[in-house]
Amino acid sequence: MGCAVSCRSNHELITKENGKKRKTCLEKNELCSAENVLTPVQIKNEVRYFKFPLSKKEVEALKNSWDHVKSRWFELLKVVFRRWFTTHPTVRKLFKNLPANSSFEELLVSKELVIHVQRIESAVDIVISKVDKIEDLILLLIELGRLHYELGVNQSHANALAASFQFGICEVFQGIDLVTESAWDSLLRFIMDIFKYGIRLEEKALNLKNKL
Repeated sequence: MGCAVSCRSNHELITKENGKKRKTCLEKNELCSAENVLTPVQIKNEVRYFKFPLSKKEVEALKNSWDHVKSRWFELLKVVFRRWFTTHPTVRKLFKNLPANSSFEELLVSKELVIHVQRIESAVDIVISKVDKIEDLILLLIELGRLHYELGVNQSHANALAASFQFGICEVFQGIDLVTESAWDSLLRFIMDIFKYGIRLEEKALNLKNKL
């Protein structure tokens, strides 16, 4: 089954409501993630504005599906890591303590990868708990991006992980309904967009520091 097209695609219809433009996703035929609502976030001495790409219905779909996703977490992450390592082999170098010359099945049960699987689950659990608190969620994701940049993660790694997660969701949860599938797709894109923003902020800060 192919993943649903998110509302960032061309499947949009511009409508007007009370004189304001709104977008309707033709794929789902409902008002959804592309509404023009910006959330102000204070980052140091600046206020930045971010668009949250999920509707209330999609947020509820995420919450309602999270227990089901968690129940198959290891199965999902097995697909995700296999895809990630296969499409971007250099990612493996980020994991310093993985056993050399091991099969993928052996890597999956290695201590370092098991710890990362658990950490990702904890991170997503926090994201789902904050999905109604957009400013808090954005600040969390920015901080995660900053921290991971210090560990050697770049924007390409983040893009590849998001794509691998989207692939994994489609592969493991093939009976998922359209709204839930699209909600996860949009959430993963949003997570990685803000995560990458955190990477860029940290990269810029370190570059400025090195010039002093």
